[in-house]
Amino acid sequence: GDYAVVFAFTLILYMALLSWGVTISKSVIEEKGTRIMEVILSSVTTRDLMAGKLIGVGLAGLTQLTIWALIGASVSTFAATGMVAILSSVHIPPVVFVYFLGFFVLGFMLFSALFMTVGAMCSTDQDAQQLQGLITLPLIVPLLTLMLLIQNPNSPLAVTLSLLPLFSPMVMLARIILI
Repeated sequence: GDYAVVFAFTLILYMALLSWGVTISKSVIEEKGTRIMEVILSSVTTRDLMAGKLIGVGLAGLTQLTIWALIGASVSTFAATGMVAILSSVHIPPVVFVYFLGFFVLGFMLFSALFMTVGAMCSTDQDAQQLQGLITLPLIVPLLTLMLLIQNPNSPLAVTLSLLPLFSPMVMLARIILI
């Protein structure tokens, strides 16, 4: 029950952070390549431009997750008649959704800022893809250690990973669901 919920929420968070992070990186590269950035920077400060980009893409990501959730809820209620036994054993407390939203927003801001930095440093998508691998590694570590975290959410490994900012969005969410 709880294990499936942990896997589902962790994978959703991983996919959203990775896909929207790459999107924001490509957006910065595209604006640099077409010189749109120079025109926009004549009107606003660099901080305002990057904050606006983070907020805009973040809201688009939340909108996409909301649509996924609504579609998932409608499909699961439609398919629930055949899966009553399986779905009756899964109980997701409402507070998990609040934590998911919080960790999504904080993780999104952290990783999008890193992906945005890569986009600002690179001039082509090929250059950015090489550096994006370095940002992807901290997203993969929680997935690789997820079984260990599920077996013992209070282990020293789980506590240590949850204290490190690059791992904490997924690790803390898993620990909260399991404890």
